[in-house]
Amino acid sequence: MNELRPYDFDQTDAGWPSLDGERRYLEAAKAIESYIDSNKAKIAGQSDVSIQTLYFHAGQEYAMEGEQHYSLAIEMMRKSYKSSEGWNIYVDGSIAFLSHDELKLEACIEKLAALANIDDELVANANILQALIDGAANGLTYATIYDTKDSQQDSDLA
Repeated sequence: MNELRPYDFDQTDAGWPSLDGERRYLEAAKAIESYIDSNKAKIAGQSDVSIQTLYFHAGQEYAMEGEQHYSLAIEMMRKSYKSSEGWNIYVDGSIAFLSHDELKLEACIEKLAALANIDDELVANANILQALIDGAANGLTYATIYDTKDSQQDSDLA
């Protein structure tokens, strides 16, 4: 996988998403970290996938593996900040969920919802933060929330 172009590694089943699809979350997270370590110059030399996006995806994979890996997920997500306010609010909200900080998560939801009213590209991330707060209220894990969200999207498409 380390030989793939950044886009192919991050966005196709030739890369880490194949491991995620098989629920091999820890392997996916480690594959992303290995890819970053081996390909920093290659990642920096293109614009399809940023190193911050890769760090965020590694964080998501650690979070999917379970609560015992939330601290690693947070560590990866903290490396994923970009120059985009909307993205950074989404990252903050994700970290707030993993830190069990519902007040901060609620604040992030409000901020991102306000931005989503003027930028349609932020709507999906605003919806994810809402799913996280709803799941937190029911004691659900990150993986359970994502599995439920994905199942609902699949049925919406049917």
